[in-house]
Amino acid sequence: MNVSAVSTGSYSGDSSPTTVAQLKKQKKELEEELKELNNSNEDAKTKQTEIQQLQLQIQQVEMQIQRAQNKTAKSSGESAANDTPSSNNTDNANVLDKLA
Repeated sequence: MNVSAVSTGSYSGDSSPTTVAQLKKQKKELEEELKELNNSNEDAKTKQTEIQQLQLQIQQVEMQIQRAQNKTAKSSGESAANDTPSSNNTDNANVLDKLA
């Protein structure tokens, strides 16, 4: 059973939906590999080591997905805030006029 490598460095890639989709696909592949490993006839020590490695890789991919989604959400929020009309100043002036 081969265990594919996953970078342990910080994730700084593009947070586009395709990247999230790619990460989710990678996670699914790792989970399938984990299932296969659980059903394999390898010796217990080797099997346990490989299971731990796969679980760690799955966690790393989950963190990358979360970072990418957070980055996408933050970018969407910033662009939505920038798209709102600037009538807020007029509203503030109307409130001040009513108080005076």
